[in-house]
Amino acid sequence: MQKITIVLMLSMSSAAWSYNETDLLRLKATNQCSYCDLSGADLSKDAGFDLKHAVLDSANLSGANLVGTNLYDAFLFRANFTGANLSQANLGDVSAAESNFNGAKLNDAIFDNANLKESKFEGATLHSTSFKKALLERASLKGALLLNTDFLYASLQNANLANTDFTSSNLRNTKKVVGANGAEVCKTIMLWGELNDDC
Repeated sequence: MQKITIVLMLSMSSAAWSYNETDLLRLKATNQCSYCDLSGADLSKDAGFDLKHAVLDSANLSGANLVGTNLYDAFLFRANFTGANLSQANLGDVSAAESNFNGAKLNDAIFDNANLKESKFEGATLHSTSFKKALLERASLKGALLLNTDFLYASLQNANLANTDFTSSNLRNTKKVVGANGAEVCKTIMLWGELNDDC
């Protein structure tokens, strides 16, 4: 009975992150997969994936492995990256407005010049991530861990920064940081270029 229970639990767990094989083949063949189910798929650099200029709008990439993947200039409008691992991925110049990165791992990822308007990064982990000149207007970074992250010249207008940890990050020349109730800014370079080291 115990063995059956364990098997059922394992199968249910894998089903939660089960991608569609046809969708994966389509992505490999065309570099386009709008509305596809790629949840839990290994799309990492080590798996041979280069998704530069890929079209993945409204695709489900929750729980996917995208470590080190090149997604430069990809179209990711309303894509779902919940719980995905995008550490060391290049997302420079992506169009990812209204996308969901909640709970994702984004350590050392690059989002320079990205359009991330109204996207969600709630509870995400972003150590040493770069958002230079990124558009994060009306985005939600509530409860995100943004240690040593670079927001130089980024736009955070009307973004939700409640309980966000910006420790050792660079907010210099960012545009209109508001809604930062409970945000941690220890050792952070503030908008006006001064280091907040009174902590």
